[in-house]
Amino acid sequence: MVSQAASSFLAAVKEPGALIRIKAPKQMGKTSLLKRIMAEANKSSYSTVYLNFSLIEKNKFTNAHNFLRSFYAYVINQLPSAPSLTVWDTDIPSMVNCTLTFQSLLKQLDGVLFLALDEVDKLFEYPEIYENFFPMLRNWNENANESDTWEKLRLLVAHSTEDYGRLDINQSPFNVGLPIKLEEFTEEQVKSLAIRHGLDSKNILPLMSLVGGHPYLVRLALYYLVCQDATIGKLLQEATTDTGIYSEHLRRHLETFQENQELGRVFIAVCSSVRYKNFAEMI
Repeated sequence: MVSQAASSFLAAVKEPGALIRIKAPKQMGKTSLLKRIMAEANKSSYSTVYLNFSLIEKNKFTNAHNFLRSFYAYVINQLPSAPSLTVWDTDIPSMVNCTLTFQSLLKQLDGVLFLALDEVDKLFEYPEIYENFFPMLRNWNENANESDTWEKLRLLVAHSTEDYGRLDINQSPFNVGLPIKLEEFTEEQVKSLAIRHGLDSKNILPLMSLVGGHPYLVRLALYYLVCQDATIGKLLQEATTDTGIYSEHLRRHLETFQENQELGRVFIAVCSSVRYKNFAEMI
């Protein structure tokens, strides 16, 4: 299912100056789709760079200058032929510097550069950085309209949030390019996955009544049923307990509610179902 999507999205990547945006909540398959698109791009002999912002150390976010230097350093680490950091001019503004350096990179590059930026939500913790970085990406994308050099850059941005902080949405990459919004699996898709796992698709309806078509939760359940040789009845009975397969998933949300008391109160107001009573009382 995802591989077919990756192949179709590659047609968009082949457009000069393409920008693709993948938006979905956590654990919906953004990174999986992103990497499959990258694999297709590699088949087309594109130079590819992948950067997950959640893996960048906190000390790199102290200011925009340090962040942009680190950003470029990470890129050239995956592109040995790129201009080194010795060309970085510390006497000019950081965004201009980064843009000029990337322009030099693209001029030297033989072919297309596919730059995939994952978990960019991390930047919204640092206003000084995101208020400069995202408009810079928008500028790079717009440069492709009038520059053969910038046409060689293809961007893919993956994010979860729709809260862009103080960012002017019209000066960002979040309202241009091709948007991809990942949805939950349909019943037919979940049945197909169950059959691929060698499971009876009749077991799927009780599972979907608990987790819907959430990609991560569905795949975790199928993996558990196969590898633990467990029954769907046992899975459902233990699912929301501390020993169930979803304990880590639920604990992560619990921590979110505990950190945001207002969100927790709204959640409790919504949870009128007996199924969620114990979880709501923990907040």
